Amino acid sequence: MKRGLVAATSAAILLGASMIWKQFVAPRPETTVAHAAFDKFGRLAAYPGKEKAACPQQSARTAVVFAIGQSNIGNFGAARLSTAYGARVVNFFDGACWIAGSPLYGADQTLGEALTPLGDRLIETGAADNVVLAVAAIGGRPISHFANGPLRPMLDNAIASLGARYAPSAIIWHQGESDLGLSTSPKDYRRDFDTIVARLQKQWPSAPVFISIATKCLPILRDWRADNSIAMAQRQLVDPARGVFAGVDTDALFVDADRSDECHMARSGQEKFASAYAALIARMMAAKGQSSVEPFNASASPAR
Repeated sequence: MKRGLVAATSAAILLGASMIWKQFVAPRPETTVAHAAFDKFGRLAAYPGKEKAACPQQSARTAVVFAIGQSNIGNFGAARLSTAYGARVVNFFDGACWIAGSPLYGADQTLGEALTPLGDRLIETGAADNVVLAVAAIGGRPISHFANGPLRPMLDNAIASLGARYAPSAIIWHQGESDLGLSTSPKDYRRDFDTIVARLQKQWPSAPVFISIATKCLPILRDWRADNSIAMAQRQLVDPARGVFAGVDTDALFVDADRSDECHMARSGQEKFASAYAALIARMMAAKGQSSVEPFNASASPAR
């Protein structure tokens, strides 16, 4: 009886959070884009104007970035951006590559994102000659959905597809806003994150995982504060000895103007995210002998 009551309560909370997300946070779907198509998980799989490109062979000078999470790592940004480097920066999805540009395949929605400028920053700074961007992101979802819930097959599919061709130079975990709104316990958040990392490291034992501090979405939680339980859990998960590193603290990095709707990235937020993560990834690649920038210092503070 007690277990059933807990399950029912949890379901009600999830339903309530989903309604808030859809009514106040999620951008309205575009009605003018013809021929956009999504797969069974809700990931964008076809979009007008996309230019197919040859997938580059991975070398020491190829940066492969795999980004996982909810809306702020997906196609919910305010500005649609395109790479300035043509086929040197590509979006990998389902075994094929396209010249990178918003929206990216592998995430839901059809707006802007911060990964394309991240790829450009890696080229501009000399950290890489080619960049491969892969994303697995669905907006408004708690970490449990990725760990052992309805999005586990999606994440497993993305890992297998990317793993057949590439080993990531960096994996970015950028998620947490929904869990703060749902009052997920730090213990449960850590357990689910560990489950996800175990699956990633089974495929790529030496790929570094960067965990963002990402909890701020005011339409979900108006009384947000920086020292909240999910942000604290994310900081406690950093453990370089097991390949988990401090990522970008977007809660601290972004000012109000960097969010277009008090939650998702405005263009300035997209650019700040790109520059901050490019610096972290470049240093990690240097530490592994993949670029000429200064070596990565695991004890350094994350970009803010």
